[in-house]
Amino acid sequence: MALSTNDKQTRPQKQQAPKVLPTITENQLTAMCFQWAWNQYPKTRNCLFHIVNEGKRSARYGATQKAMGLVSGVPDFCFVWNGAVHFCELKTENGKLSANQVQIIETWKYQGVKVEVAKSFEEFKKWFHSIVNYPPTPKAMGWASRVNVPTNVGNLP
Repeated sequence: MALSTNDKQTRPQKQQAPKVLPTITENQLTAMCFQWAWNQYPKTRNCLFHIVNEGKRSARYGATQKAMGLVSGVPDFCFVWNGAVHFCELKTENGKLSANQVQIIETWKYQGVKVEVAKSFEEFKKWFHSIVNYPPTPKAMGWASRVNVPTNVGNLP
């Protein structure tokens, strides 16, 4: 006896787990941001740099670094451009600022220092573009001419 299609037992379909996007570490984000700036904006080389302030250290090495000026909470990037100094702390989408980072950012902002927090590659690019696309100041241009640096910085990359 043949079974009709209504008589066939239907197998329960497996529920597929939602696709989880791969997570990116803060170190990977930092490398991606730096390499993008280095490759896309060669004129900014030597003006953007990472401040190495993370990682586990031995007690002895940590003490030596603290004695030499290592301060916990300093932002990840320093960008010297157009006569001004800018800082950017990178965090992953779920990353949180430490208490030391909050204190430094608040203190520096109170002092008039330009500090931002970027929680993605896109936010870093937005921060970066807001700096390099800003017109040069006469002060910055005067400095550049005194040290024989090209002054055509408006035509990036």
